[in-house]
Amino acid sequence: MTLNAETIHQRVMNFMQEAGQYALSKYRQDLDGHQKYNNSLVTEVDLYISNLFSKTFSDIIHDSDHLVVDEETAEDIDIESLEPLHEYETLWSLDPIDGTVPFARSMAMWGISLGIAKRGKPWIGAVYLPALGELYTHNGVTPQFITDPFTDIAKTIELSFQKDRPKGAMPLFFAPAHYINSKKK
Repeated sequence: MTLNAETIHQRVMNFMQEAGQYALSKYRQDLDGHQKYNNSLVTEVDLYISNLFSKTFSDIIHDSDHLVVDEETAEDIDIESLEPLHEYETLWSLDPIDGTVPFARSMAMWGISLGIAKRGKPWIGAVYLPALGELYTHNGVTPQFITDPFTDIAKTIELSFQKDRPKGAMPLFFAPAHYINSKKK
């Protein structure tokens, strides 16, 4: 399937909005959680957003040239059978609740992170901080910072990179993929 940047970015934004609304509805509530394979915390909200991602992008992510690295399911990936990450046509990197411990402790510094790389190069991504009302996004061409996203008072600021900084979606969007690279060494 050919991916159109504008269409994919809009779907990412729709996903972020829905995921953020759900996370905010559970924020500052008692949450069920447990320890993952690496002794980090996972909550019911992490799992819900992970499942929402799979449903939202199911028509795309199941192609053989796509790899999804979801922080909540990374342990299920057979690392030895993987191609080098840059050889996948499309790499999706998701952290459903980036900052699960602060989220579970009712602190505001948590977010939802999704990055997409094409042939090893960052392409589209978003980091949404719902409790702070901030969204950092890249539509495949332009990085943006949006205050009060998904509201009538949203304000968008286009960002630029210095010459010595990477172009494309910020490497920040690809934290879960680091897990795979670190395990292969």
